[in-house]
Amino acid sequence: MNEKIVVCLPTFNESESIREMIQQIRRTGYNLIVVDGYSSDNTREIAESEGIPVYSRAGRGKGYGVQKAIEIAASLKYEWIIFIDCDLTYKPEDIRTLTQHMDKHDMVVGIRDFARINFSRRLVNIFFTKVVNLLFKGNLQDVHSGLRALRIIKFKDYLDAPGFEIETQISIVALKHKLKIKQVLIAFSERSRSKAGPLAAIPGIILIIKEYLQGVRH
Repeated sequence: MNEKIVVCLPTFNESESIREMIQQIRRTGYNLIVVDGYSSDNTREIAESEGIPVYSRAGRGKGYGVQKAIEIAASLKYEWIIFIDCDLTYKPEDIRTLTQHMDKHDMVVGIRDFARINFSRRLVNIFFTKVVNLLFKGNLQDVHSGLRALRIIKFKDYLDAPGFEIETQISIVALKHKLKIKQVLIAFSERSRSKAGPLAAIPGIILIIKEYLQGVRH
C-alpha cells in the first residue's frame, strides 16, 4: 500500500528540525514531499539536499500548503496524503499507527493528550472542538491536530482556508460530508513557541460561521 500514500511536511522556516524529520519519516518507508511557504532560512535547501521534492505554495499560510500538497498528490496519483507538522512535536513513527486504519476510513486523525498541550492553546482547542461538534453533529476529540491522514478524493475540492484554520476546515468538511473518521491516540511534545499568534483564533471562528451558514443554505 506504500505506493498509494505520500507524507507531506508543510514548512515555513523549519531549518532547525527538517533534516531530522526527513530522516525519521524515511524510516517509515513512505514517500515524502515538502510544500514550503517561502521560508527565509535554508529549509528548502536542506530538504533538496536530502533528495526530497520541494514545492512552493501560493502563500505563506499553512492552508495554502495543505491545498497545494493535495493538488500535487492527486496529480501524482496517490490515494492518501498524511500531513505532519515539521517542528518535532509529532512522532513520525505514529504515521504507521494512522496507516493501520486507512482501509475502512476516509480520515484518520492523531489525537493528542490535552494535558501535554500549553494551557492557553489547550483551552482554544477545547473550545473549537466543542463548537465544531455542536454545530456539525460530530464526536471529534482534537480538531487542531497536525497529524492526520486524508483520502485525497474526499477532500481535494472542498478546502480553501489559507491559514492555521485549515485543520478546523478539514474537520468540518469530514463531518458535513459524513465521512468515515478514525481517531487514534498519538505521542505529542509541546513546542516552546507557537507560530500561531494570539489572533490566530479569529479566522477559525469566521470559518466556522461561514461553513455553518453554507450548510444551512444547502
